[in-house]
Amino acid sequence: PSPLHMNQEFSSGYLIGELLNKFELQEDFDQFSQSRYGRDVATPTITELLSTYSDDEYIRKVQKRLEEDTFAREQREKRRRKMLREQLIAHEAQEEAYREEQLINRLMRQSQQERRIAVQLLHVKHEKEVMWQDRIFREKQFEERRLKEFQEALDREAALAKQEKIEFEEQAHKEKQLHAKLAAQRAEERYKKHFAICWEVVDQIIDLVTKIGEYRTLTNNLIPIKIMRDWKELFLKGKPIYEQAELDPLPADPTPDQIIEFEKMDILDEKDYDEYKIMIEEWYPPEEIRANKPPPSNIILGHVVHRLMGLFYPPEPEPPPPVSSPFPIKGCILGKLFSGKTTCLKFLEEACNIHVLSIDTLIAEAIQAYHEKEMSSETSLLQVSKLDIPSMDQIFSIRAQLGGGAETLLKKGKSIPDELLVGIMVEAISRLPPEKGWILDGFPMTLNQAKLLEKALGGRDPDEEEVNAKVLKKHNLVIDPAAPKEPAVHPPGLDFVILLDVSDSIVLDRIAFGSEQERGDQVSDAELQRREKADSVRGQMQHRLVRFLETWPDLKTWYANQQNILIKVNAEMEENLMCQRVKQIIMEQLVKIENERTPRGKAQKSLSPSPEDVLPPAPIEPPPIKPGSNEWVPEFLVPYWETVEKTYVNNIKATLRCLRAEQHVIIYYLSDIRNHFKEYLKRPDHKQEFVTQWQADYNSVADDLWDDDETKEELHQRVTDLRDRLWDICENRRNEAEQERCAIMNDGWLPDRMVLLMDHIFSLMQNELDRFQDTKRLLHDYYRGMEGKIPTDSSTEFIRIPLIELVEKEQLLEAGKTMEAAKSRLELLKVKALAFMEDLHSKAEVTYRNMEKWLGERFLIEMSSVEKLTEVARNHIETSTRMQYELVLEGTEFYINGDIKVFPDAVPPPRPPSVETPTVDTLTISQLSTLHKQFLKVAPKGLMLSKTFTDIFFDLVTLNLGSNSLPDAWTHLSIYDLQSLASLLTVDVDTVDWRRFLLAAAQPWPLPSVKELLETLQRFRAVDEGRTGFVTEEEYNQAGLWFGSGSVIIPDSPIEPLPFNRQEHLLKFFFTLFADPEKDPPQLNYVDMLLYFASHPESIDGVYRALSVATETNIQREKDKFPNIPREEGGEEGEEEEDEKEKEDEAHSFASEGEISLDTLLRVFNYETNKAADNHRFTNHLVPKDNYENFIKVYKDLGSEDLQPIKVSLLLKHPFIQELVNSCQVYKLHVSIPFHGVWRLVIIRKYRML
Repeated sequence: PSPLHMNQEFSSGYLIGELLNKFELQEDFDQFSQSRYGRDVATPTITELLSTYSDDEYIRKVQKRLEEDTFAREQREKRRRKMLREQLIAHEAQEEAYREEQLINRLMRQSQQERRIAVQLLHVKHEKEVMWQDRIFREKQFEERRLKEFQEALDREAALAKQEKIEFEEQAHKEKQLHAKLAAQRAEERYKKHFAICWEVVDQIIDLVTKIGEYRTLTNNLIPIKIMRDWKELFLKGKPIYEQAELDPLPADPTPDQIIEFEKMDILDEKDYDEYKIMIEEWYPPEEIRANKPPPSNIILGHVVHRLMGLFYPPEPEPPPPVSSPFPIKGCILGKLFSGKTTCLKFLEEACNIHVLSIDTLIAEAIQAYHEKEMSSETSLLQVSKLDIPSMDQIFSIRAQLGGGAETLLKKGKSIPDELLVGIMVEAISRLPPEKGWILDGFPMTLNQAKLLEKALGGRDPDEEEVNAKVLKKHNLVIDPAAPKEPAVHPPGLDFVILLDVSDSIVLDRIAFGSEQERGDQVSDAELQRREKADSVRGQMQHRLVRFLETWPDLKTWYANQQNILIKVNAEMEENLMCQRVKQIIMEQLVKIENERTPRGKAQKSLSPSPEDVLPPAPIEPPPIKPGSNEWVPEFLVPYWETVEKTYVNNIKATLRCLRAEQHVIIYYLSDIRNHFKEYLKRPDHKQEFVTQWQADYNSVADDLWDDDETKEELHQRVTDLRDRLWDICENRRNEAEQERCAIMNDGWLPDRMVLLMDHIFSLMQNELDRFQDTKRLLHDYYRGMEGKIPTDSSTEFIRIPLIELVEKEQLLEAGKTMEAAKSRLELLKVKALAFMEDLHSKAEVTYRNMEKWLGERFLIEMSSVEKLTEVARNHIETSTRMQYELVLEGTEFYINGDIKVFPDAVPPPRPPSVETPTVDTLTISQLSTLHKQFLKVAPKGLMLSKTFTDIFFDLVTLNLGSNSLPDAWTHLSIYDLQSLASLLTVDVDTVDWRRFLLAAAQPWPLPSVKELLETLQRFRAVDEGRTGFVTEEEYNQAGLWFGSGSVIIPDSPIEPLPFNRQEHLLKFFFTLFADPEKDPPQLNYVDMLLYFASHPESIDGVYRALSVATETNIQREKDKFPNIPREEGGEEGEEEEDEKEKEDEAHSFASEGEISLDTLLRVFNYETNKAADNHRFTNHLVPKDNYENFIKVYKDLGSEDLQPIKVSLLLKHPFIQELVNSCQVYKLHVSIPFHGVWRLVIIRKYRML
């Protein structure tokens, strides 16, 4: 640089330094310079070819001011040098004057003249001093003026900077408003898009619902499942369900609606063909032929066909391996503008020793290489010829060629295409050393760039893979047995993709903060260029944000869902934390990649191809194919097989389409004949004319004849004649309707439809048979060709199935036994044909039956309307009144005066069910049923441990497990009360009979006498015809108990429920309580039940009652049956004694000298022990010897050595039996329930009074 230029730079720097020192901004400027240097030092410089932007007018003014200051500073420097020179001259003059003074002093001594000269010289010196002081004063004034002007300049600069800051804040605010506006527009566009999608879906739903409603009307509320599946398929595909246009005749230039209909037809054809091919849904084999279902594929045929296809259509060569070396790590960092990508990449480049590749820098380097005419030094695997770049000498390097193409497009004002950008990036990657990994800075930016990059790095085209996957889904009649079950999984070209996620508001704040700090800094030319680029980026901020928001969803789907390598990082955190987080992710990826590559490291070295291997081989002209050779076989058979496949698929689709159309025709025809018949039933008649004539004759009767009996009899006869005439009309109309129904049934439509359906089924059979025969011919020709023989055309013609000839079809099935698949499919078609015929016949039969039903209902309604008219007419005759209003008989309706319709009396509404009102201390029927179910689960046989019984009740009381399962008074029972209750119910040692508890808890119920028990037993014996000892519920209700259901008072109000009949529900509950639930249906042992009911408050009386039931005789007790029981009211004592006396007198009729066997005696006294089949701790200790030994001894003591039955009176005299009767508590009926330790006695007579 020239001295003048250096001087200008020094002056401008000096001026800015003076400004910063004056306003104390030096520290802020240093911090700002460090932050901007740390964030933007890695920002690539822009080339001369890129668009540049000049500074604004303010910068130019500042530069002009700096130039003026520089010129003024030069002038001041000249004056300063001149002043120094003058000062030096003055100093020399002063020295000279001093020497002169010394000399004068020496000379003054010599002469006076010399003294005068000295005085003059001093005077001159004084004048010079005055002049020097004046000059210094003037210089001082000039300095003050310059400082003042400099201060004014600084003030102007500060005001301009402040104004610029305000303007920038306003600009930032406008940018935020613009961003908010654009965001609102994007949100509105998304809303409109989603609204359009939702509206389309809702429109399709409405169409589907409307179509369903229409078909429910057409099919009498029975929509075929096949049609519903078709509608569902069209609905899911987004196609309209209603027909948009006619396709018959087929147009040469279809309209858009016709194109939609073609697409709908193709969708349904594909769906029907897939179902038919794999035999599902409608074509699923029925149970009788499911065992003969054909195999899913023929391995031999699949091998032959795919071998021929492989020879005829050679597979494409494997794609070349990736052009890049196996780098340790490969990735990219994406994000919005100012999200921190450059800062993170600079940190990673220094911390992890990773190459950072920026597309802007690479474009600039490529263009520079083009300008420098960089020569090619190595062979590259990139095919530059495929890119749209200008032709140039091949001696140029790939980078230079790519740079030339980019420069040409930029000069034309066009954007660089994705292929060229990816080519520049891949070429730069290929030049990197394999020891270090690399990370892309903000690239790729679109989905197309990501796919091109994947193709370049991974050697596979994602779009071609999708196309190939769709091609593989085409209709193939055979499956390649050697094909892999799952496609090969290729690793992605990149190891990871990091997204620095940041909100738009943070981006805008960062842009504003960065621009504010850059103002007023003293920077170099490079920093000025960087700032110019940053300003240009800020100008493109909105465009780049919108571009990122538009392209990112596709990139996110690609990297997150398809490649699964996307990692999100929150970029709104602090800069250091974000960099450390990204570094942690990179290190984790390095460890993961190292672990994956370790087992196959050696293999990868040997598999890396050379450039020569990648180059395609030179095309060689194949020799002509010789007939009979191996090459000739596929040339002949592959087109034949393709024709077979295409013909088979097209014919099957066409036939299935005809079946689908036939189903719609059937539905519409049946609906039409139903509607036609309904309209026919509503045809007009002439009944009203006769009614009008009769009414006119009736009203014309003279007034004095209305009360005459003969006149009334005549009028009644006329009414009868009118009724008969009207009935004749109704009968004739019914006969005519029946003839119309028979005409519809005999019009020949049903046989024609059945013939058409059979023709379609035969077409399917013919297609299957043709496929079998074609397959057979293919295999025959294939094996002949493999033997070197020329396939000969078979002289036999293909077998054809004639239409509507079922006998020949059966013969064909026998002839086709050589192919199991063909047989099974023909058998399936045969079964389906029969099913179709049955379905069609059943639909027609249902329609004809409905027509008959409508005919009968119409006839009955018309007859009913005639009866209504007859009743009205007879009522007027009996009341002797004229008919003031016209009687109208329209079809099935009868009106008075034209608008008053006659209805029969309404049926009263049913009464609401009766509900049992819970009481304080009595269990309701529902509570008893709940307890019964719970006890039945725990102890099905009837016995449980007393502890278990206590625990169940304690849980119900304390833990509220059985809400509303107990009366309110029972909820306050303590554990002591429950233990006391369990001790009363204890049967044997420590077991409780829960059935006896429920029987006592069900009180009040009428306590039976011995006579009632015996009569009940006789009724059960009568209904038990098989003498099994068990009755069903029906037989139980037939026999009944000693008490009935009783009677209830019916309320006057029809909406008031009936009173709850507890006795009726008790009868049902007792059957449930004592029946055996393990039997189906449940059966009741009535003797065991009556033994339960033989219980009595006095245990001894209970034993005698049980003996009476067991022996079916009345066994009397010598002393009074009932002991003195405290009574609540003295007046009731006499009544109770009288009732008991009457029952004792009645019981004498059953008294006899009965005998009792040992088994019966054991059943009475050992009843509970024999029934103790539940698991408890005493079950294993009960042995038959303990039960029988004492009773056998009693019988032997009484003279029955062979254990024959003995008299009861004799048995009761034995001491052991007497002691047993006195001590037995099994038949004691407990009539008291504990409440808070107080026993409330419930006298049994209260229950007997019921």
